Amino acid sequence: MSDADDRIRDQIATWDAATGQIRDVVKWIASAFAGLGALLIGTAPLSGLPKIDVSAGSVLAVSGFAVLGLGSTAFIVWRTTDLLTPTALTLAEVNTDGRFQGLRTTIAAEPTAYLGSWAASLGAFVEARDAAITDLTQILTAESIERNDGKLASLKEAETAAKDRIDSAGRVTQRLLAVARFTDVSKKFNDAKLSLFVAASLVVVGMVGFLVTIGVATPADPTPVTAVHLPAIVSLTAQGTTIGRTLGPHCPAAFRAVVLEGGSVGPWKILVDNRGCRAGVIQVAADEAKVLLVYPPQ
Repeated sequence: MSDADDRIRDQIATWDAATGQIRDVVKWIASAFAGLGALLIGTAPLSGLPKIDVSAGSVLAVSGFAVLGLGSTAFIVWRTTDLLTPTALTLAEVNTDGRFQGLRTTIAAEPTAYLGSWAASLGAFVEARDAAITDLTQILTAESIERNDGKLASLKEAETAAKDRIDSAGRVTQRLLAVARFTDVSKKFNDAKLSLFVAASLVVVGMVGFLVTIGVATPADPTPVTAVHLPAIVSLTAQGTTIGRTLGPHCPAAFRAVVLEGGSVGPWKILVDNRGCRAGVIQVAADEAKVLLVYPPQ
């Protein structure tokens, strides 16, 4: 391999590395916002969603911010995926597609740097390369029908020269495609930067808004009420005869108890703790007893 071939190979590697660096930046952007989204969602009070007050319109606010954040995240994923997906380019596409007009202008300004001694423009190079391929085809056709040894030897020499010329054109083509790949990815990235920045801002606004609105819209859990057990004096009425038999023959007509439920109006759930009475918790209807609270509630 000649020094010129080595230089072309090094140049191809340099352009491909530059393209890879842009894609690495895109990967970092995608990973950063994926991590941010996971952090925000992971710390969000999602358990409060079923408790949102629908009548206050909070659902619309929470849903709006969630859609904004998730939609912007989806846009970032779509744009970065487009940038990370390799694009198969052909020399014909580079020579005719409008997005490579700037590259064609640059090549025309410095043809030697990109095309060597082949041509003064990309279009002229494509024509010269195609002509070299046509020449080789014609030489091979002529060899297949030539019977004169002298002329056949000359055709063999021409074939070797044509193949060398085509190989040289192939290396130049590879370099051009490496430059075109960098140009394509670089342009897409520059075009996407503003939209990615806006989408990233909307992700933050959406997620923060979601966290704030879900916190405001979710009613606080009511403070549990501590049960108050009230000491009382209980006397059974005529309707409470059955309860009297349950408490035993030695239980006085008026006995001490603790009201667990029912307050001063009944029905009650009371704990009997008077001496002579069978201790335990009993249910007493409002007409079965009179309850005098020793410490009535304020």
